[in-house]
Amino acid sequence: MNRILRDEEAVSPVIATILMVAITVVLAATLYMMVGDFGDNGDMPLTASITVEGGELDNSYVNGLEVRVDSMSEPSSAEPGDVEIRIVYEDTDGTPREYIFDLDEPNDESYVSSYTGRDGDDIVTGTTIYFNDIDLNDDVDSLDRVELRVDGYDGSTSSSF
Repeated sequence: MNRILRDEEAVSPVIATILMVAITVVLAATLYMMVGDFGDNGDMPLTASITVEGGELDNSYVNGLEVRVDSMSEPSSAEPGDVEIRIVYEDTDGTPREYIFDLDEPNDESYVSSYTGRDGDDIVTGTTIYFNDIDLNDDVDSLDRVELRVDGYDGSTSSSF
């Protein structure tokens, strides 16, 4: 009886282990990239810029303030209820203060007189927000800056007077 000799060598166990670990790492990295953002709180950095014009100071009143959105890419638009405008200033005692405008809640304290350049109801690049006769309720020493913030986005963008 004749026996057939076969060469039954396989890949060495060390190389097989290295290949299995490499495949596992690649699969884990792919899965992480696909679902990595699901645990995030949703806040993204705000990418926008504004220009402030006017804003004449008369004791506690600011008149003729224009806030123009020069660029807005993240988000590309925002509903007025998600936008907050802050005037940062120092009172006569040198204490830093801020006055906050919620653009979606007009009331007797709302000094927003008009918008131009909006996309429907949204604030977008090119929107100008006009404010009239803002009573800051403090004797103001100097106006510092105006900040724009958007709900759901980290940080703010600002422009100095």
